[in-house]
Amino acid sequence: MEVKNEIQKAKDFFIFGGDLVGFKFLRLLNFMDKTVSILICPEAFWPYHLTSGMLAQIKENLSKLNADIIVEDEISTIEKQNKSYVLKTQKGIEKTVDMVFSFNGLIPNIEFAKGSGIDIDHGILVNEYLKTNVNSIYACGSCAQIYNRAIKSYSTSIGWPNAVAQGKAAALNLLGDQKIIESVSAKYFDLEGAKIKTSWWEDIDKDNDI
Repeated sequence: MEVKNEIQKAKDFFIFGGDLVGFKFLRLLNFMDKTVSILICPEAFWPYHLTSGMLAQIKENLSKLNADIIVEDEISTIEKQNKSYVLKTQKGIEKTVDMVFSFNGLIPNIEFAKGSGIDIDHGILVNEYLKTNVNSIYACGSCAQIYNRAIKSYSTSIGWPNAVAQGKAAALNLLGDQKIIESVSAKYFDLEGAKIKTSWWEDIDKDNDI
C-alpha cells in the first residue's frame, strides 16, 4: 500500500529490465500520465535473448506510448540525490526520476534437483513423456527441457497454454498413460510487436522463428 501511494504521488519513473510484467507496468504508468523511461535488457525474457531486430520491433511498438524507450544500453550508475534518483547509462544518457523499478524476468529455480540424481541442464531434462531419468519423477512447464527426437535436442516451451498441456500430459503419464506431449495451437505470442515462438515441437514459419 505504501508503494502504491508513492506511485500515485511520483511523476517521473525509470524502469530497467523489461519482461512482460515490466511492459504492463509501463502501460499502466502511461495511462496514469506519468513520465516514464524504460531500458530494455535482452536477458530479461528467459529462455530467450532478444536480438537487435526484436529490440527494434519492440521499440517501434512501444514508441506509440508517451515514454522514452532505451535499447542496446546498460545502467552505469544509480545515485540517490535528496528525494530523487539520478541514473546514468554507459552511452551517456542521464535521467533524474522519482522512482526506479527493475523487472528482470523469472528463471525457474532447479537448485533443489542438483545432487538428486535427476539429469539437469538449464532446466530439468525429460523425454517426450515428460519423464526424467529417475523412475516416477516427471517435470513440466518452464522448468522442463523436453527431448525432441526429430531434432535430437532438448528445449523449453513458454506460455500458459503450453504449461497447461504439459501438466495434463504429466498427470496422465503418472497414472500409467503413455501420452506424448504435443504442441498447443498457439505457436507464437506477440511481445510488443516481436513474434516469439512458444513451442519448438513443430517447425513452422521457419523464416520467422525466434
